[in-house]
Amino acid sequence: MSITSSSVVPTVHLQNLFNDLDFLGSAKEDEKPCFRDRSYMNKHSWIGTIHRTLNNESQSDVGNGTIYTICLNASQTYDSYKNNKNFGDILLDKIVKARIGLERIARTYESICKSAIARELRNNSILILDSIIPEDRKQKEDLNLTQSINNNINNNNNNNNIKINDINKSNNNSEDFIDKDNDDEDI
Repeated sequence: MSITSSSVVPTVHLQNLFNDLDFLGSAKEDEKPCFRDRSYMNKHSWIGTIHRTLNNESQSDVGNGTIYTICLNASQTYDSYKNNKNFGDILLDKIVKARIGLERIARTYESICKSAIARELRNNSILILDSIIPEDRKQKEDLNLTQSINNNINNNNNNNNIKINDINKSNNNSEDFIDKDNDDEDI
């Protein structure tokens, strides 16, 4: 028996998408993606910073756009393959793993006070993947975009409160300094 059916061997396009989704799904906590060489760097690594800078790997300029393209591609491809008995379930599994990896990446950027990058990931790419994943699978995997977005809002509010407190402390210190200067002039 020879394998001649095109439904048994994934197309090159599907193979490339599998690789992209596997890369996103392999993200660990506290790691930033490097797309050119398909690696991850620790968020605190100076070597990672140099590597990403030399390769022009800014997350806000390159990373989020690349991730968005992968997720959009996954959405369009899943539409074509969701009923394919050979690849539909495999593709969905990879989409779910990529979705989980993207949440890790978003948390990594939040932890280094880059909430705009995390917000963009959640509002664009994660939202696209969530629109593909059936509700029962989301519940099974405990994927909850609403909770993720609410956490993002709470983190932003906490960051804003910290910044406001820092500004208030700074203003109070400035007033103390001004008062001292005024007191000195009165003597």
